[in-house]
Formats: sequence, C-alpha cells, structure tokens
Amino acid sequence: MTITRNERNVFIVVNLLIVSFLLFNGFDLGGRVGIAFPTGGINRTTRSSTVIGAQAGYGFGRHRTELGYSFFSFPSKGTTPYELIIQEIALAYNYEVFSRPVWGINLNTGPGFGFIRRAFGSSKETGRAPNWHLGIFFVQHEGKSRVGAGLDNIIYLEGIAAKRLAITYFPVIRVEVAYAF
Repeated sequence: MTITRNERNVFIVVNLLIVSFLLFNGFDLGGRVGIAFPTGGINRTTRSSTVIGAQAGYGFGRHRTELGYSFFSFPSKGTTPYELIIQEIALAYNYEVFSRPVWGINLNTGPGFGFIRRAFGSSKETGRAPNWHLGIFFVQHEGKSRVGAGLDNIIYLEGIAAKRLAITYFPVIRVEVAYAF
C-alpha cells in the first residue's frame, strides 16, 4: 500500500491541528513534592516520607485529566535496616467544585498502580498493587498554568489468601506546579 502525496499532506495537517489544539487549550507539564504518612501496621516502625513526582495534564474549563508519577520510601525508625519503597502511576480526574477567575478548590479521584519494594537488610521483596486516589486541592491559576496544594489519599486494595480485601492508605500532603504551553 502506498500513500499519495495528498494523503500525506492531509495527515500532516490533521496532526498539526490536533497538536496545536492540545498545546493551546490547556495541556500542561509539571512536578509535585510533598510528604506521605505511614498508616496501619507500618506507622509504628517507619517514619514519614518525602514524595516527589511529575505530571502531565489536560484542562478544559473546570475539568482536568492528569497522568502522574510519584515516588516515596518509608525508612525505618531507629537502627533497623528496613525500608518500604513505592513508585506509582495514576490517572486522575480533577473537577473544580468552587471556581474563581484566579483560584479554586478542586476534588480529584482516579485509579493508579503501585510498584512496591520492601527491603530488610540484604533481603528484598517486590510486588504490585492497584490503588485509588481521593483528594482535595486549593489551586491558583495564571492562565492555564497552575499551582496547587492539598491532601491526596492513596488507597491500596489488596486481596489476601483468606479471600478478603485488605485496604491500606497513605495520606499525602503535597504541592504541585504545572506550566501550560
């Protein structure tokens, strides 16, 4: 199958229109930093953790969809050589429930997937688990660019051998900045 010159030109024009629509209508890139707190059984043995990450989003009006990556590790309290390391990817939907021209309050929710590693001395254990995000953020706008701060609850759902569901969550207080092109 051969592509004619006209078909190639149409393909190029359509792609340029799509890319320009995304770039000039709310596509943004940014980063995030914060602190995560251990809960459940690990809060007695581990300290809180710094969270770092990146995000790419697309906003349209009060709505925003974002793909984000976060990394955090919970080191042990004291001298025990234990560490819980979590890398996670999430797709979140944000809706600005209270909106003003330069600021607002938004709620976010969406699924994610965590890649988890535990290390105790020289032994290591790895695993994966789905998660869900629930959060509330204060957001300041400058055009399509934004700065936000708030609470993001990362809820991990795990099935265990007794056919029960185990729920673990990590509250994360974070700030984020996203620059729109």
